[in-house]
Amino acid sequence: MPVVVSNAKSLETQASEQAQAADKVSALVELLRNRSYAEIRQRMYDSAPGSPWWAACRAELDLRNGQQFGEAALAMSR
Repeated sequence: MPVVVSNAKSLETQASEQAQAADKVSALVELLRNRSYAEIRQRMYDSAPGSPWWAACRAELDLRNGQQFGEAALAMSR
């Protein structure tokens, strides 16, 4: 039985760490909003894959690419 209790604590710890990482990434995305595409891309390449900076850069670039795609699709439909 003690294994279950320690396992439950480790699951709570993992969930807490994941929530903190998600908060950190969203804060970093906000910092990247006013940066140039080239600067964000360079920061992403300078960061280790999976790191909070890498994830934030990826999220911001994905958002910008989606916006550009939407604008292009709208322009083509006119």
